[in-house]
Amino acid sequence: GQLFRYGKPTFAHLDLNPSQFLMFYPHTYQSGSGREGQYGSRNDDHNHNNLPILQINDFNRGRFLHWDNQNNTCPFQFDGCDKNTRGSRWHGPDRFIGCIDVNERIDTFALGGIFFFLLSDGEAPFYNTRRYGDYIKEGKLPSVPREAADAGGDHP
Repeated sequence: GQLFRYGKPTFAHLDLNPSQFLMFYPHTYQSGSGREGQYGSRNDDHNHNNLPILQINDFNRGRFLHWDNQNNTCPFQFDGCDKNTRGSRWHGPDRFIGCIDVNERIDTFALGGIFFFLLSDGEAPFYNTRRYGDYIKEGKLPSVPREAADAGGDHP
């Protein structure tokens, strides 16, 4: 199936975080002797430099999206999401306030947290507090780790 069709998302993952991504090199593998080998020719697809490929994993909490006659996503709720759910640093405010009228944008907040993780050299959003749920509900932004802020344009 397609996750994006006719300019509209068709699926919400609902649990995006860095551990949900798999990275692999499509043409290499480790043999039993520990030597690196190749699957097929390097020229059999468009990845001629054998660049790593990311794939999203673990779709067990995902939901297929439905659309109304005005091209709006039909809001939904999902199991395990109520006002008492703790959530995680990767979950958006919807997760902490009862998941009322959730739509495809629930994954956007998590993707922002993943970018934060990448740009801060592996720190999770709100890495310096245990009150992250309150901060997320209030719309506060996480502080950037000093090392990442000091790196300026030199940070990968």
